[in-house]
Amino acid sequence: MLVTLVLLQAGLRLGGVLSSLLVPESSRGTFNPINPATMKQAVQSFALLLPNLLALASLLAGIRFVHRKPVACVFTDGRPFKVGLAFQSAAVWALLTFVVTVVLPHGWQDLARRAGEVSPAWWPVLALSVCATTVATSAVEEVLFRGYLQPRLGAWVRIRWVAVVIPAALFTLTHRGSSWPAYGGLAFAAVLWGTAAMRAGTLAPLIAMHATNNALNALCYPNGSNAGVAWVGAMILVGKLVIWFGWLLWATRRGPAEALAQPDGAANRSQPVGQETNRTSPAPGSGG
Repeated sequence: MLVTLVLLQAGLRLGGVLSSLLVPESSRGTFNPINPATMKQAVQSFALLLPNLLALASLLAGIRFVHRKPVACVFTDGRPFKVGLAFQSAAVWALLTFVVTVVLPHGWQDLARRAGEVSPAWWPVLALSVCATTVATSAVEEVLFRGYLQPRLGAWVRIRWVAVVIPAALFTLTHRGSSWPAYGGLAFAAVLWGTAAMRAGTLAPLIAMHATNNALNALCYPNGSNAGVAWVGAMILVGKLVIWFGWLLWATRRGPAEALAQPDGAANRSQPVGQETNRTSPAPGSGG
């Protein structure tokens, strides 16, 4: 595990260096005279894309060449990846966010004001940059905490709730500078996502929901941060998460969580990364 995590950090650092060379700090402050704030946000988003992509690639390389497992094992426990479920998850979260925003006082006015801040010609550029970055970032976080660490810890401690709680705590602590309400909301989300990963058997709905949440926040509230989250906002997040999880339970009602106990999956025939055997040679279908 240590070697794999070192590879992850190396990829992240290398991506940061390359990103600073490709998008120097001086150019990040170069504003378009028509829409300076939009230009700055788009450039900043693209500057974060390369480090996250290299971090994900390094993590997957560790899975493949250090653990000698197929990379698919961190995305699914053997059941189908379910791209359709990912789109449904994103749509459900986007709908919940829209409804809550409109219901809140001044929510509709805030959306209209934000829409007016960005010229129509810049919306595709901004949306593309933000969405690409949030998908990469969310994929790194979900693969690391729910796809890699959670099953790995589960294989060690043999207690599911411990395997969920420890990665959830680490995930929460990585969001430094958050307010206490934000930490509470993040911890609840992380535990719920860990449970959702066991229920669905795939990271598809988690990555989609996580990326949609981050993208909508970046597009609609570019100046917002976890440091400014109050208890009301945290409780709203918890309510949305509960509804989303209820939808997930309904959507995966034909996929029992007991399938997680099976070391080999029916779809990709790959062992979860935490289920290494004591044999000196790789098991059939485990790669390497």
